[in-house]
Amino acid sequence: MALASNETNALRELAVRLFSIWENDPQPRVKGCIGKLIKAILPDLQRLGYTEFMPDFGQRLIEFNDMKEAADSASPHPDGYFEQLVADRSARLTQWAHGLTTLSTSEGRLAPASAPL
Repeated sequence: MALASNETNALRELAVRLFSIWENDPQPRVKGCIGKLIKAILPDLQRLGYTEFMPDFGQRLIEFNDMKEAADSASPHPDGYFEQLVADRSARLTQWAHGLTTLSTSEGRLAPASAPL
């Protein structure tokens, strides 16, 4: 869904969703994989000047340094399939995030993380 959007709000929403998974999953292997995905988009979050992220209305703010901490936890997954999958998605997310330049306040194709399922 994220790759289908060409607006920077999708990058913010993706960052929040990935961070929430990273923060709440107790498995080091999951944290390592999610850390790699966050690492793939971190330079563009910084390039666009994002310093704070709100996971849901009324919740605490996630700061850029929190995102950096998650990215720093990136580690290889011992299962070759997952490692290849994360490498592929990381490369695609990096390419996608590099092309984002338009700031938008619309929901686009990736609805806000606070939207009910």
